[in-house]
Amino acid sequence: MDKYVRNVVAYSDRIILLQLSARPMNINILQIYAPTADKAEAEALEFYEQIREILHSLKPEDINVVLGDFNSIVGSGSVEGVTGAFGLGDRNERGEMLVQFCLEEDLVIKKTFYKLHPRKLYLEALRQPGVQENLKIELDKLCQENDPSQEITANNIWSKLKRNTIAATETVIGRQKKVKSKPWMTDEILTLMADRRIVKNQQDKYNEINRSIKRKILEAKEKWIQEKCEEAERLHQLHDSFNFHRKIKEITGENKRNTLTSIKNRQGTTILDIKELNDTWKNYAEALFWDQCTHNPANNFGNMEGPKILESEVRYSIDCLKNGKSPGHVDIYAEVLKQTDIKQLTYLFNVIYDSGQIPQDWLSPRLSPSQRKQIPKTAETIDS
Repeated sequence: MDKYVRNVVAYSDRIILLQLSARPMNINILQIYAPTADKAEAEALEFYEQIREILHSLKPEDINVVLGDFNSIVGSGSVEGVTGAFGLGDRNERGEMLVQFCLEEDLVIKKTFYKLHPRKLYLEALRQPGVQENLKIELDKLCQENDPSQEITANNIWSKLKRNTIAATETVIGRQKKVKSKPWMTDEILTLMADRRIVKNQQDKYNEINRSIKRKILEAKEKWIQEKCEEAERLHQLHDSFNFHRKIKEITGENKRNTLTSIKNRQGTTILDIKELNDTWKNYAEALFWDQCTHNPANNFGNMEGPKILESEVRYSIDCLKNGKSPGHVDIYAEVLKQTDIKQLTYLFNVIYDSGQIPQDWLSPRLSPSQRKQIPKTAETIDS
């Protein structure tokens, strides 16, 4: 790598330049960290002026890349030649400054040209300037609201913590949009589904919305199929056989991979009975967690009391959580959990430790089959 590095220049504590030898053109990489929103505007203007001077000193035929954190929001609006259609949020003053700078220097903000996964796009909001601070303030405010009539149990403490965390996230970042699982799905149907969940205890209202959803689904499916058939006919008229057959498979669903497989018993027969299937998974779980220890370890200890769980231990465990992962059925992302008051979490864990009671929410596992080979599983395979 050393033979490709031509030069490294640290212009300031916010800008460093790396120059690389490459073919057919050399590459110049500017790594930057822009002043945050709480800094004076004059400091931000000076920062951009420094970048401008560096870019003008470089050869125009080289490839120039500016990387780093600009601490700005360019927004979802598209600016021709500068931003794409996949920005995030509303443009702020620093975002306007960045867009103007790119226009003047003929630069492109590449990140806005690529569509992110909805979960990543949602979590990207946490990295925007001031969002984490606002989230922490909202969480602290909600956690201070106490209900003296509520019994102090692990289940109640966790339910309140979960409710407050989700509420604070929706207040600061907004509700995460549901991903369209079907190509024909519309925003109107998703909205109706959300309304149906709200009135699930009101039978008449629930049935009314449910009938409306079924009607909208039929209309959406018919419209989607009609549009795809028209596209297939157009491709057929153009004698584009490759894309024509791809379109046919898309309509019929033949290009979809099967994600579920059957399970066979020891006689080689596919298990169809629900009770037999449950018993097979029960035996698998028992074999998986079977312990050869025949004595009860609890009988070997006189006093089971130990030291309290420390805030530093909880903080270390929370910090070790990986970002960008699915929140699961709890619906709390690791990025959000890291902003939660550590005292609340420590208190919860100590209540669990002292009482031996685990929140019911934690005892509801979700089994999601994820099989790489599309072959039927046998009871022997599962047991092994």
